[in-house]
This record gives sequence, structure tokens and C-alpha cells, in this order.
Amino acid sequence: MGTRDWVENYAIKDSVSSEKVKKLYHELNLKQVYKDFEEESYKNIVELISQRSANLPEGLFLEIAKKIYKRDKGAVLTQTRVSIIASPRDEGFE
Repeated sequence: MGTRDWVENYAIKDSVSSEKVKKLYHELNLKQVYKDFEEESYKNIVELISQRSANLPEGLFLEIAKKIYKRDKGAVLTQTRVSIIASPRDEGFE
């Protein structure tokens, strides 16, 4: 399934289109791509908080980071070539 197939089938509400998109999702291993991105992003955030919190409440920022880390909300990966509109933990992608 190529880019054209993805565009033609994404967000189409029928079982054939849905299965084509899910197949591509699995072929590209997007669940792992998302997990890797999420893990790396969290590490970067924690490091930035540690580096820049000299006059700020570091604990508060770390607590916020922990609350958003691995949450079950939709996500968009903007710093990579891959955009995921639905989180891998969303129903139907298992």
C-alpha cells in the first residue's frame, strides 16, 4: 500500500478502507515508532527541565511531564516524517 492508497482510504468509514489503513499501520510498525518517539521525547523533556529549572519549581514541571507521558490521547508526531493521527493505544489498532 503506497501513499496514494493511504490518502484514498484514510478517514473513509467502510471496512475495506479501514483494513487497508490498519494493514499499512502494521507494515510500517507505527506502534513501535510512536513508542520510541514518545520515550525519546519524554527523556528530552526531563533533561530540559533539569537544565533550565534553576529558578523554577523543577518538581512541578516533572509532575506535569509524568502526567502527560504515555497518556491515552491522540497524538501527532511533528518532529519526524511520520504523522500519527491516532495513538497506537486507541481502540482498533491492536
